[in-house]
Amino acid sequence: MTRNTEFAIAYNRRGNRDVSKGDYKSAIDNYKKAIEFDPSYKDAYINIGDIYSNLLNHEESIFYYSKAIVLDPGCAEVFIKRGMAYGNIGDYDLESQDYSKAIELTPGDTSLYGKRGIVYMLTGRYREAIDDYTNLIQLAPSFYWAYVIRGDALQAIGLYRDAIEDYNSFISVYPDYPQVYNNRGKAYEGLGMDKDALLDFSRAIELMPEFSEAYTNRGELLSGMGNYNDAVVDLKTAARLGNKHAQNLLKSKSIEW
Repeated sequence: MTRNTEFAIAYNRRGNRDVSKGDYKSAIDNYKKAIEFDPSYKDAYINIGDIYSNLLNHEESIFYYSKAIVLDPGCAEVFIKRGMAYGNIGDYDLESQDYSKAIELTPGDTSLYGKRGIVYMLTGRYREAIDDYTNLIQLAPSFYWAYVIRGDALQAIGLYRDAIEDYNSFISVYPDYPQVYNNRGKAYEGLGMDKDALLDFSRAIELMPEFSEAYTNRGELLSGMGNYNDAVVDLKTAARLGNKHAQNLLKSKSIEW
């Protein structure tokens, strides 16, 4: 270890102490001094990136994480940090690319498939999301929320029966989550299984009486089944709970809520 590296480590430690006291300005100054003594000291770049990330200055955090990656392109942790920063500025393509690199470096990290899968869901890349959540399920079969998100992706591309199977896998273990009944109800509706859909929307409402989306979905389904009076009751309830879609539907019919 050179003397310059020793000084870099010392200033980095000072920066760490500053962070623990909440003095980010002094911490950044000390980390930068560490870099002056040893420009190859990766940890100082990462630490500055972390501070800027905490301060929501994501562009600056990306700059410092990128510096760290140049110094150590095999560090999955920094790709994850930079990917999250890209996501925070809405650059989902670069976010997913960084998660892909992290997966390449640590293929057994189940959380990375979940992170990238969410990005794929946000950007409408549903088949890629399905692949990621399938990998996650294979690596961690007891992570049942992966079945829900994969079910949502399957439903988004019209594979309703497969989606229902995934929702069933979750409900068989966790039977009291209203959102999953609501989602399964939409899948049943997609198959034209209106009675099953109606039961699921009703179960979702039973579990969460202020679930405006479930009231809206049940109201629209009832309307399609010709039960207009009950449909209006549900849509009014949803509208009063603040559901914009229900409010717009009622406005289009000149119905007050």
